[in-house]
Amino acid sequence: MNKLKQIPEFLRFVMVGLFATGLHYGIYFVLQKFIQVNVAYTLGYVLSFVANFYLTAYFTFGQPPSWKKAFGFGGHI
Repeated sequence: MNKLKQIPEFLRFVMVGLFATGLHYGIYFVLQKFIQVNVAYTLGYVLSFVANFYLTAYFTFGQPPSWKKAFGFGGHI
C-alpha cells in the first residue's frame, strides 16, 4: 500500500487511541468519587478497551469486528 494512502488510516488510528485514553480517564475520574479507586480504574480500562476495539474496527479499518479479531486484539493486554 502506498504510504500516502496510509496517512488517513494512521490519523484515524491516533484519533481512536486518544479518544479511548480520554474515555478511560474520564470514566476513572467520575467513578473514583463513588467507588474504590482500583475498581474505578479497572472499569475505565475495560470500557475504554471495548470502545477502542469497536472504533478501531469500524472507524479505522472500516470492517466489522469479529470474535477472532477480538481475541487477537485482547492478546495485546
